[in-house]
Amino acid sequence: SKRGKWQKYNINTRAMKIKSILTWLFIIMINLYSLLVFIQFNMTTDTWHFIPATIFNKESAVDLLYYLVITFTTVGFGDIQPHTLMAKMITILIAISGMLFTGIFVASILTLEEDSKK
Repeated sequence: SKRGKWQKYNINTRAMKIKSILTWLFIIMINLYSLLVFIQFNMTTDTWHFIPATIFNKESAVDLLYYLVITFTTVGFGDIQPHTLMAKMITILIAISGMLFTGIFVASILTLEEDSKK
């Protein structure tokens, strides 16, 4: 039987694919969080874009992370809402990113399951 490129090195390709997906999730979340922090605290200091805070401290950091996770997973409790047009556009970007990532993640897992049956 013909061996795959990775199989000759005895690398568990399934584990590598899952780690790759999780790494991309981490990269996406870090970039989106950085964007939220930049817009909230560096664009204008007199406007609340996402949360009612003007300085970056532990509470505002957790609030922005909470907002990001809730929006990325498309749960959207509504307790924190975007206040400016730019914040609304970024919120749309986060929600679409979350939906796309979920679709890619599910498709990748299903592909792994199909490959393991062969």
